[in-house]
Amino acid sequence: VALYHQQLRYCIIQYIEKDADTVILILNGVFKYWPWSCSKKQVMFLSELEDILELLGPDQLEEVNTILFTHLALCLDSNHFQVVERA
Repeated sequence: VALYHQQLRYCIIQYIEKDADTVILILNGVFKYWPWSCSKKQVMFLSELEDILELLGPDQLEEVNTILFTHLALCLDSNHFQVVERA
């Protein structure tokens, strides 16, 4: 995953910049496939999440705030220090 994650992240950001209405669908997909069992992948997902959140408008944030903060709270409760630090 690490080999192509940076390129995939770039594509996702470009896609959101072209069509901002897709950000909710993309975030729901990110949350749906969150890698709970692999801390290295969680750190990558958190980096991607940070990039996506920079593009999020206030109305869109309101739409995903429950699932977003639930995921962040679970990451803050992680046993792995890098996941907690990144969250």
